[in-house]
Amino acid sequence: IKGASKQWRDAEVGKVFKCMLNSPTINPFILYDEIDKNSFGKSYSPETVLYQLFEPMNAKTFEDEFLELQFDASTIFNICTANELNPIATPLQSRMNIFEIKKLNKEQTKHLVKKMYAKTIVDYNIFNDSLSDDIIESMENMTPREIDIAINHISSKNSEKISLQDLNNYNINNKL
Repeated sequence: IKGASKQWRDAEVGKVFKCMLNSPTINPFILYDEIDKNSFGKSYSPETVLYQLFEPMNAKTFEDEFLELQFDASTIFNICTANELNPIATPLQSRMNIFEIKKLNKEQTKHLVKKMYAKTIVDYNIFNDSLSDDIIESMENMTPREIDIAINHISSKNSEKISLQDLNNYNINNKL
């Protein structure tokens, strides 16, 4: 995130500096995906760097270790995703605006499945332009990611028609 010292082999400029340098705007977005799965508390944890970036006064004098150069990173719009808040330190959470995205209800899931399938029809040249209600209902407890993976996997194997049996076989084989 903040680069590595030049004494290390394969050292390079940090991602934050690269983002600032290559951005056409003064306030780029940086996405830190699934920060709950980072090794907080272990060696080389990104937690310390995130404290610096998320605290505006510290971010004004953010230092890239490779360049040994301080720069103002306080204009960066930092976005983090996480599946769980528990692994993220409370002091770090206090520096964030936290938005909880609720699980889709059945109606929203049905709508999502239909939209994903409509895209898949084009991608895989599938001749059947709709999914049966039993297939849609069987996907109601899947996450959007699982739905996307299942539809794409099954569609890539079968361009005529997707059956409930195809989905059940996929679920059993892939433990969705």
